[in-house]
Amino acid sequence: METDAAPVVDGNHPQRDDLLRFLMDMFKKYGVCNVAFLNQHLQALKEPGEHQYETLRVGVENQYFMSTLKSLAGSIKDTNIYFLKSLGDQDVDKFRAVIINQFQDRLSQRKTELQAACKHHLGDNIPAHTFNKILTELAYIKGKCWFFKEGNG
Repeated sequence: METDAAPVVDGNHPQRDDLLRFLMDMFKKYGVCNVAFLNQHLQALKEPGEHQYETLRVGVENQYFMSTLKSLAGSIKDTNIYFLKSLGDQDVDKFRAVIINQFQDRLSQRKTELQAACKHHLGDNIPAHTFNKILTELAYIKGKCWFFKEGNG
């Protein structure tokens, strides 16, 4: 997973700033998004009506969209499934990075596997509230396994 600093809204690039705000809002709402899902919501911004991303109404070039997305989000290998690189909380992000890495290898994981990976890589047990925060954002539970979200809402 890349560790570059996330781009920031600076007021000097209105379309980039709107695109960053749009992407951040989508990830805050859904946690995980695939490219088709993001594009669907981006296309909806062209429809008549008011929204906060006015400069996106004219559309966004795909290459620009993807480069902005990749500057802000990481992806599950060999997929178009994206997630924020960082939540901006070091105490959570250190465990989150280990958990995401586990999902890179297999999109379903048992709770005990994720907990053991955190203990192995960080030397710490993951607090229950941190585990729940991360997994609620990135995955859903079915039976005894957590499955990484497909990113379609």
